[in-house]
Amino acid sequence: MYSDVDDGYDAFAIDNSLTVLSNRPGKDAQRSLGASFNIDWDGSTKYRINSVASIVDTEIDFSFDADWGNDDAWFPVLYDYVSRNDRQRLSLNREVRIISKEAGRIFDGNTDWLVGFYVNKLDEELTTINQGDYFDPGFNFADSLDDRLDSDFEAFNAALFGQLEHPLGDSGRLTFGLRFERREIDYLDSNGLNLRPTENMLGGELAYAHELNDRTTLFTSLSRGYKAGGFNLGFVPVGRREFSEESLWNIEVGIKSRFANDSIIFGGSVFYSIRKDQQVETSFQIDPNDPASFVFFTDNAAEGRTLGLEADVRWYPNDDLEFYATIGLLNAEFDEFVTPQVSISGRDQAHAPNYTLATGGVYRHESGWFTRVDFTAKDEFYFDVSHDQQSESYSVTNARIGYQSEKWTTQLWLRNVFDERYAVRGFFFGNEPPNFPPALFIRQGDPRQIGVSFDMRF
Repeated sequence: MYSDVDDGYDAFAIDNSLTVLSNRPGKDAQRSLGASFNIDWDGSTKYRINSVASIVDTEIDFSFDADWGNDDAWFPVLYDYVSRNDRQRLSLNREVRIISKEAGRIFDGNTDWLVGFYVNKLDEELTTINQGDYFDPGFNFADSLDDRLDSDFEAFNAALFGQLEHPLGDSGRLTFGLRFERREIDYLDSNGLNLRPTENMLGGELAYAHELNDRTTLFTSLSRGYKAGGFNLGFVPVGRREFSEESLWNIEVGIKSRFANDSIIFGGSVFYSIRKDQQVETSFQIDPNDPASFVFFTDNAAEGRTLGLEADVRWYPNDDLEFYATIGLLNAEFDEFVTPQVSISGRDQAHAPNYTLATGGVYRHESGWFTRVDFTAKDEFYFDVSHDQQSESYSVTNARIGYQSEKWTTQLWLRNVFDERYAVRGFFFGNEPPNFPPALFIRQGDPRQIGVSFDMRF
């Protein structure tokens, strides 16, 4: 696998419009070279072995205009900052699974089993350079910035896992899985910080599925998940450098069913989860007068709870038509979380809208012509945990028409048909000289776009 992407990056405008004023166009480039090997061994009557190994070497070049403006926009103040990040990442993975066959079942020949191990080695080197000049003639004040940070992050993960699947009666099936993982980290940077934490993590699941008939299945599960801790790279305060492991308990109950000669397919579930030391993505401006000091990092909240419902239905009135609808209802809040800026205990979590909706339809003619219309809607949501600013609810419609053959597809598409203006990210900080008042800056979603695409399959 080889990938070479060289994109620009200018996602924000001071006036929250779709026109950026940057005089130092950003860059978001990535070059990756990787390979994957999958081996299946089927030489036993009782089990088979699957082994997957992969290696990926990635070079990432990311930069942006930190002040988002140009000389004319900030006149008479000189305000010119830029941030550059060069990242080199090497990842090695290996996973081996031993999977039972019918002759290898245990417990009187009724229980399927699986055991395996997983290892991952990650080595990431990062160089961050922040530079800038500031001069305010009104106060005769000048400042400059030229900071560099080099860091080396190494992580080694090793895991053992297993699963048992046992029938209960003629229509029930019980599944039990367990996973133990150890993570060792070594972090070193040019400021002399050297940390070597280790973590032992345990996860698992107990699930039961019951077939009411050949068209309807009920299921429930209790699971414990985890997310390993780590480090925030780049210019992050020492106290925010490290974040801890997160754990989650989740219970779910649901149904899957087919109706009307399989022309209607329905699925739905209700879930409730408790997250301890919840990892949250947030941001913080270290120096109010330095836009390059606005950093993104992962932090830990004390505890979070989530109650949600998901449902989807698909209807096939004939061989040419398909209609679908999905809905999600969510109540996700922090039980206890105090940041340096604000206490948000009891508040909704960031990027957790109370509802999401997607619906649409597809028509495919036997000749190969097709058309599709999709509609999505999302409720308002909090942008971040460092402030209380919110988005507005919005909806977007997309459409396409095309032709598909056995080996190729061409289509004319229109995204955001009604040119809806909506925000996908939002930050609240000071970025306008000379007084730098805190303000909400949003990243707009893509405006109306029209295009043609062509795909070929070999």
